[in-house]
Amino acid sequence: MLSDADIQRIAMLARLRLRADELAATRDKLQAVVAYVEQLQKLNLKGVEPLAHVGDAFNRLDADVARAAMPREQLGAIAPATHEETTPEGTDVFVRIPKVIKKDGGARGDGAAGGGA
Repeated sequence: MLSDADIQRIAMLARLRLRADELAATRDKLQAVVAYVEQLQKLNLKGVEPLAHVGDAFNRLDADVARAAMPREQLGAIAPATHEETTPEGTDVFVRIPKVIKKDGGARGDGAAGGGA
């Protein structure tokens, strides 16, 4: 049986804040997980090959071959946002990419890539 100290330690490691009134329900849920893992450990898995995927999915590995770039006009037409910059050589158009990393190196906290400030 998991103790309150066990639950609080697991919550701390998972960076969860649990109120005192949540300990019993959390203990029940975690105890069910532990019981299931104990049940799995009893299985005889001799001769069973490990799986990388539960389905028939696989990574498509195309040959690394140089191809012609997408024309700038076509890229600009499908880009969510662009930025134009004038240089001595002419005008360049760049694709604007949403910021996904904060200045401190952490990821944006809203769960959406590039969202939030």
